[in-house]
Amino acid sequence: MALNLLDRVLAEESTQERLADALREYFEADPVRFIRQIIMPLLPSEAVHKIQQEAGTVRWVSIMESVRMREEGQKEAEPIAQR
Repeated sequence: MALNLLDRVLAEESTQERLADALREYFEADPVRFIRQIIMPLLPSEAVHKIQQEAGTVRWVSIMESVRMREEGQKEAEPIAQR
């Protein structure tokens, strides 16, 4: 019952607008803190571990691009500078 109520509240357009504004403000105040406290907990733990262990630049790939890359047999995207 509580999850159903929460789902309805979060589905309201006014709630989504307020949440977007708050997230934008939080991000603009400190982007690194935003990534660590908001984005990282939402990522699968395997992705977080990989990001923390590898040096260099992390390139975010959309789900659709990831599927396309997998179908083409690519292991990872080429760096943007090489495109």
